[in-house]
Amino acid sequence: MKALIARYATKFGRAKEISEDSHKHIKAWKKAYEKKPNSIIDYELTFDDNLKTMPAKTLSHAEETYLSYVGIKHASKCSRAR
Repeated sequence: MKALIARYATKFGRAKEISEDSHKHIKAWKKAYEKKPNSIIDYELTFDDNLKTMPAKTLSHAEETYLSYVGIKHASKCSRAR
């Protein structure tokens, strides 16, 4: 991601070019794009392992943040269902 930002911060690029380049380099976008162009990105595809079974002390900050997001989203859906 840093390489993409550095590249397009110093070089003009059309939106289509930037989008296609990101699909090549960002795992979750690549998988979603291969499945169906312009489909919704499942950000869980960003991570290699099954995060829900990993020990908490081995999680990266990004993994912890994603799991927090998923937990809050799930709790919000549960509270609306009552």
